[in-house]
Amino acid sequence: MKAYSQEEVLRRYSSGPILLLLRRVFAVIVTFASTITIARLLTPRDYGLAAMSIVIMSFMQIFRDFGMSNALMRKGAIDTREVSFMFWFNVAATIVIAAVIAIASPAFALFYREPAVVDIILVSLIGFIIEGVCLQHAAILKRDLRFGVIATAETAGIAIGFVTGLTLAYYLRNVWAIVIMGLVQSAVTSLIMVLKADWHPGRYKKPDSLKELIVFGANASAFSILNFFSRNASTFAIGHFMAPASLGLFNRAFALYQMPLNNLIQPLAQAALPVMARLRSSPDIYRTTYCKLVRTICCAVGPAGAILIFASNPLIIALLGQKWAEAGPVLAALSASLIIYGLVWPIGDLLITQNRSHELRTAGIYDFVLRVGGATIGAYFGLFWAAAGVTIGLLATVPIRVWQSGRTGPVSAGDQYRAFASSVPLSASGLGGSYLGLMAGNALGYAAGGQALSSLICGMVLTIAGGCLFSSSRAAMIETISTFGGKRFVSLANKITTREIKA
Repeated sequence: MKAYSQEEVLRRYSSGPILLLLRRVFAVIVTFASTITIARLLTPRDYGLAAMSIVIMSFMQIFRDFGMSNALMRKGAIDTREVSFMFWFNVAATIVIAAVIAIASPAFALFYREPAVVDIILVSLIGFIIEGVCLQHAAILKRDLRFGVIATAETAGIAIGFVTGLTLAYYLRNVWAIVIMGLVQSAVTSLIMVLKADWHPGRYKKPDSLKELIVFGANASAFSILNFFSRNASTFAIGHFMAPASLGLFNRAFALYQMPLNNLIQPLAQAALPVMARLRSSPDIYRTTYCKLVRTICCAVGPAGAILIFASNPLIIALLGQKWAEAGPVLAALSASLIIYGLVWPIGDLLITQNRSHELRTAGIYDFVLRVGGATIGAYFGLFWAAAGVTIGLLATVPIRVWQSGRTGPVSAGDQYRAFASSVPLSASGLGGSYLGLMAGNALGYAAGGQALSSLICGMVLTIAGGCLFSSSRAAMIETISTFGGKRFVSLANKITTREIKA
């Protein structure tokens, strides 16, 4: 694995999110196009059936490496024996788990009360196996901070998968368009990563650090399992208690909700974990880097979540059509969680890079109890409340997780709250602006598209205006713009401001 100086690590971290975001811009367009085109060719039931299989595959992915990839990622330096051991471990685990899923597929179909789920699961297993075999190649690219290669592979997979899915949706008009689209995406992304990683596994041999890896991996796996159920609590609850159509409505709302997470937070998160692991020996730089990560995420997605609270209903109808109208309130309920997501999202990386796996597991327990409990209770009252239950549960975890992560180590709870506070004026202004824009659209008699556009524009304009009222928020906005490649814009703004002051 490549070794870098501290200066080189920080340089790559400063450019990493930009490289990933530039590639993800295309991914956003493709994902957005997929959401509004394929959804018009298929039905909520098709998406519901696909979601039943996807959630199972996502859960079983946790067991492919038993959390050991994170155990290696947290270390400043690793040897080739450890990586080769993990490769063969992943291959064996993937094959065994795939066999278990195949045998258990009738039981999953019985749980969902949908016989078609059996065939969907069996075909989806092909992509599951491909990803498992290539897992360590992807991990090597992340550790080596080769963010451009990662983004290129992911974007190519999404693009080719979309073309395949759209073609099949046009001709087949059934769930297999979604299933095969996911399979093609996995295969293309994995192939590019294998070719670009420039690494070949050695012979199987137990590393000297095996016991340490197992202990950390067990705790990390426990967290991942609990976190999986927390994130997918609504999917399980809706899939079990309601019809596939209800799950399909939730699935489309959830896809739109995840767009800022996947395309704004993901570039930052992908760059942050390997970088923070390499900065463990420098507490001050580590603290500065982590707080910048929190501020950037909060300022990037917090206002987006606030704006979507009021813009969701007309936006869903404008993008997907009237038959998806019930997904609007679901998106609004989910979007509220984005306001504080930047505060809780990075905590897992903080605990991993500080080798605090026991606390990572405990954080997963808190999250599981509150979010799964909220989704399960909410499901009894309907689709909207199942989504709202998850958001309420997430909000309840914030003080617990911030206190736990900040009670030791270089980043205190106060550091985290101060980093979050800079985004509050932006989110509050965006919320108010979105509401005013929606009311204006209604008063002017606009259709759903006009109402959505009015709400979004007013929300964004007031977000910027509100952020400019406070020095900390202004600084956070400038920092966020700079992080995502707006350094020239920031430099120009600073020059103009300086000239105005002198004048």
